[in-house]
Amino acid sequence: MRLVAGPTQAGLRLDAWLATVLEVSRARAVDLLASGAFRYNVGGAVKPSRRVRSGDVVEGEIPDVAVAAPAAETGSVPVLFEDPHLLVVDKPAGVTVHPGAGRPGGTLVNILLGMGVKLSTVGGRLRPGIVHRLDRDTSGVLVVAKTDAAFWKLVKMIEAREIRREYVAVVLGVPASREGTIDANLARDPDHRERFTVVGSGGRRAITHYAVDRAFGTKAARLKVTLETGRTHQIRVHLAAIGHPILGDTAYGGSKVRNAGIPRQALHAARLSFKHPMTGKPVSVKAPVPADMAALLRRLEG
Repeated sequence: MRLVAGPTQAGLRLDAWLATVLEVSRARAVDLLASGAFRYNVGGAVKPSRRVRSGDVVEGEIPDVAVAAPAAETGSVPVLFEDPHLLVVDKPAGVTVHPGAGRPGGTLVNILLGMGVKLSTVGGRLRPGIVHRLDRDTSGVLVVAKTDAAFWKLVKMIEAREIRREYVAVVLGVPASREGTIDANLARDPDHRERFTVVGSGGRRAITHYAVDRAFGTKAARLKVTLETGRTHQIRVHLAAIGHPILGDTAYGGSKVRNAGIPRQALHAARLSFKHPMTGKPVSVKAPVPADMAALLRRLEG
């Protein structure tokens, strides 16, 4: 696995950056550096408190004897676009993107391998070809690299914010402003390590744009959401922070959104638009709102 720090990571502590990218605790990141599992700028020992600079490189693998390399599994996902370099799929809700500790199979990677898709060899042993992710219970469009060259170019495009990501979210209540921008740093919640929270200082900068697409009286609204940054749980945390949690998202909305008539967060990645990393041609791929969200919207209209 080769990780390259972008401009937005400059100034972060090395252990904090590594913990965020790998989605592990800071203590685990310190251990990975101390053991040599990850090497900083292809060098020797380095203090975890070292400040990261844009362009710095960390290489290594997370030791994980409990989880084998992903195996091909039966199943299928809708393929929206494919060529020799990449493919874009419509990930169903309930499907984790790649294997990890405690989840060795049943993921999108396993399914793609079972479909005979040849994935890029980089990205990590457990996440071949994966350049960005969606939460397990978020549905929609996701691009996957089939070649190493496409992988590295897509990673750079994401860091440079050259891939436009549009989402549909159904939220509690109606924002007072028909459109707006949420610019608020995110960090792991110290009390719930699986969640994230808005912080006044520190953390990682996160920017979300939203527009009200349809209001259902005052009880709910359908939003069009676009991202400038792609932090873990970003849309979910940001919308909850302004008082409009996503329906069904009990992690960030609690009991207020529990009985919304949908068993997961009503969040769908509806469109990806970008210039093809190898040909330069424009690519714009859409995925329709899935059945559970469509049914929710019909009920709200009634």
